[in-house]
Amino acid sequence: MSNSESPLRAPEPSLDLSPKLDEGTRARLGEQLKRLYDPIIEEQLDPHLVELLQLLDAER
Repeated sequence: MSNSESPLRAPEPSLDLSPKLDEGTRARLGEQLKRLYDPIIEEQLDPHLVELLQLLDAER
């Protein structure tokens, strides 16, 4: 490579952060995730975990 040639560089990453899914697809995905995680959210926390969270909250 001569001095006039520039070294090869990786292309700049695209910063396009616009949504890639249409509104209907996002809505269906959201509903599926809600059905998947709702039972977990409804579960009771372990009493030891509740106590730990209360202790941490009191330290604030």
